Amino acid sequence: AVIWQDPAALAREDKGAPAAPFRFDREETGGTSPKVVVTDANGVTWFVKFGFEAKPETFASRIVRSAGYFAPICYVVTDGQIQGIPAGKLKRADKAIDETTGRFSQARFAREVEFVKDASWTLDEPTIKA
Repeated sequence: AVIWQDPAALAREDKGAPAAPFRFDREETGGTSPKVVVTDANGVTWFVKFGFEAKPETFASRIVRSAGYFAPICYVVTDGQIQGIPAGKLKRADKAIDETTGRFSQARFAREVEFVKDASWTLDEPTIKA
């Protein structure tokens, strides 16, 4: 399995920041932080996470990517609006998004990372041993 590549190649994968307006797709209920999935003006799907870790998680992702390792492409959106949220649809995310206006602040937007499905590796593989 490939766990590193030239950082310049990873930089080319970044197609830019999320573009408003954002359309609500669904709420994700896993994990400990409220999350929703939205589609931006360019048709890109973003996983939006709210909470105190939005900024440090984005920073850490950029450091890891700059070293050539795979990590999600992340952006912090300081404030914005999500359209098309059905009334009463939000559960955990209702604390981060105003359900009547769709307004939010301090969110981490991450693009879906495409990995090879059904592939696995272990630390015993010769390609990653020192």
